[in-house]
Amino acid sequence: MVVSSPSSIFNVLLPLLGLVLGALLTFWLSGAASRRLRRNEQRFVGYVAIQRFLISTCEQAEFDALNYQLDPPLVRPALDVIGPEAQAVANLVASRRVLDTLGAYTSTLGKLVGAQRELNAMVLPEGVAGTKLERTAFAHRRLALEGTRDSLLLKLKKIFGEANAAMRKDLDIEAIDWSAYENSINPKPM
Repeated sequence: MVVSSPSSIFNVLLPLLGLVLGALLTFWLSGAASRRLRRNEQRFVGYVAIQRFLISTCEQAEFDALNYQLDPPLVRPALDVIGPEAQAVANLVASRRVLDTLGAYTSTLGKLVGAQRELNAMVLPEGVAGTKLERTAFAHRRLALEGTRDSLLLKLKKIFGEANAAMRKDLDIEAIDWSAYENSINPKPM
């Protein structure tokens, strides 16, 4: 008959308990890590949709601000349609800082579109030349409106940079190891 002492039972059960606790801890941490990776992927996809919107609207605003005609004429940049699903993802994953910056961006964009619309509607009819004083007043109003439009365009570009910086900070772009991506684009010769 073999008699085991309490210390020998403890020596056998302690490693088994450690193994079970290690397995549970690994399972819990890997689940947390995968959720964090999935959340980061959703944030990245949402921020790409936001970037596409910002880039396309900024390009259109710059195009509308052109005051001259080219021969051949330039083609208006297309508005990038990101779709309702990408918009929803972007709204769900964006941080408060990014959402606040986007609110300022869309507000400025609305003011810019309004100023451009006013400027486009401001035309001195050819049949009504008016007096020299009326033409001068018209030219001054038009120049003032162009100045407003140009300052709003500069503000829009500034806010675009702020939104980009906020998204880069949220994604922590500088901490990402891009070597795997670079190697997939430029495969090394064998």
